Amino acid sequence: MQGMRPPITRIEVDSVTEVEHGMRAEVNYAAYGADGKRYDVDFVTVTSASDSIAAGQGEWAMNSVAKVHTIGWNIGETVLHIAIDSAKADARVRVKPLKAVKWFTNFGDYTIRLDRGVGIDVRLLDADEREIEYRRPVLSVEDPSIARPGIVDRVLALRPLRTGTTRVTMRADDLVKTVNLTVIPAAVPTTITLNEERLTRAMGQTFQLGATVWNQYGEPFGEVVTWSSSDSQVATVSVGGRVTIVGVGEADIRASVASGLSKSMRVIATPPAGSGPFEIELWFAPNVPEKLRESMRRAASRLSHAVRQDLPDVDLSL
Repeated sequence: MQGMRPPITRIEVDSVTEVEHGMRAEVNYAAYGADGKRYDVDFVTVTSASDSIAAGQGEWAMNSVAKVHTIGWNIGETVLHIAIDSAKADARVRVKPLKAVKWFTNFGDYTIRLDRGVGIDVRLLDADEREIEYRRPVLSVEDPSIARPGIVDRVLALRPLRTGTTRVTMRADDLVKTVNLTVIPAAVPTTITLNEERLTRAMGQTFQLGATVWNQYGEPFGEVVTWSSSDSQVATVSVGGRVTIVGVGEADIRASVASGLSKSMRVIATPPAGSGPFEIELWFAPNVPEKLRESMRRAASRLSHAVRQDLPDVDLSL
């Protein structure tokens, strides 16, 4: 480190370093102080005169293992500028051809959604079965109105532009591979499911509703859900789906999204427990037959019993 050694005043490097196209090589150097002694260093600055031909990467060098890395992006020659403290040196880098003879990755046709791109992890091997680590094939699309090729983090990628089918061709030296690409519609919300469809609760009780929005591909769809109640005198609902029973009767609790899609559940609100009997008083016109009166009395009795016992499914037919 700087505090353990004198400043570096001289750097010696390999005069020429050859690197194969798409591969990485090491450039050796030696760093010397003003006293003429060789020193280990822990920080090296490396820049390239042409990053499109070869890039440089510094490396912590200790125990006299002094090297920087260079990556051959394209065939040609360039110069790496190496600097330590105030000392500088240039290393010439020559990138030579390396023929790709085999695809490293098996691949086939692609189907992608309009709202998603796709990375194509296609790699190459040379004649010695070595992976050509820093080289990717050239990618072209037959119909560029459907998808656009590109590179993301040095990985081949396709960006969909519209729905349709086209052909994608990858080339590297004598290797050629063509596959089909189909772009399908973007995901949209199509259904909503709730954790409850029908509940009976007494006044004063609360419960939590949950909603899941799904797209047409059967996947959860990240969409903001808005909650509402058809009768806030019976039940209210919070922005998070928490329902509170505030009255007696029935209400529909609805979950909806911005597209207009919605789903409802029914809540039946009863008087609070221990609130006493629930009586129904009937008045009949003089001309109402006794048989009909008796049927209506039985129905009223069943309704009264259902409300008192929290049994909403009792048959109330006449």
